[in-house]
Amino acid sequence: MADIWRVLDRLGREVVLTEAGWAHILVGHGDDLAGRESDVQAAIERAETITFDAKHARRECHYVRIGPGRRRLKVVVGYAPVPPPGTWAGTVVTAYLVGGVEPKERPRWP
Repeated sequence: MADIWRVLDRLGREVVLTEAGWAHILVGHGDDLAGRESDVQAAIERAETITFDAKHARRECHYVRIGPGRRRLKVVVGYAPVPPPGTWAGTVVTAYLVGGVEPKERPRWP
């Protein structure tokens, strides 16, 4: 499974988008996100809001406004501990367009 990119999120953790992860995104949301890998990357690097996922303990949701209006790109990242102890890294799980931050998610950043 090859990487498309690796970047640091707002909290300094490495996040990777794999080819398999991108394929998963395109299957469910290809109409909206085809060719927009750089927007997904920007959502990780420059998220306006990060929340804890409401359903999965080790997932966080990165939100960034995209285009005119109130639409946001939501990128869900699964985090896991990596060496050295106390360090975490993430993998993009999915990404899709939403109207706003999900109300059941708790704030993580800012």
